[in-house]
Amino acid sequence: MALPKHTFVAWMVSNEALMLKSRLYRLNISQDDLCCICSLHEESHQHLFQGCIFSQTVIQEVENWLGSSIGQQHDCLQHIAKRRWSKIRKRIVNAAIQACWYLIWQYMNEARLLSQVPRPGLVAREVQCIVSLRVRNYVPLTISNKDREWLQKMHFV
Repeated sequence: MALPKHTFVAWMVSNEALMLKSRLYRLNISQDDLCCICSLHEESHQHLFQGCIFSQTVIQEVENWLGSSIGQQHDCLQHIAKRRWSKIRKRIVNAAIQACWYLIWQYMNEARLLSQVPRPGLVAREVQCIVSLRVRNYVPLTISNKDREWLQKMHFV
């Protein structure tokens, strides 16, 4: 259900393969290794996707919207897969976390280039729009009543 570019960045995040400032600093490409968003800690995968107040706020707002705990641990995609949710709900929550990671990475790059960071609430709403459009296009016709109620509560259908 996630966009291919979101899936690719999620794979990069899971494998810690993004070129963040901590790695660029070690290679003498960057002058410092501070997070471009908060400027408080080293910009690493651990910090950017779990520890940064920006990403924590975005993920918390998306969790509130979904009514589901996504979690901020590094292996949250495996955590979602192990939950006792329906297949459609797992796919939607998975798409939401992948969209969060993609937009956090995108806005981190934008902060590096333009020195501007959007409000976390705007990013969370952008995640909602992306996921809602994907769900409307790819939700199966036959789903359980419980899933249908959840989708209606989230304003997907």
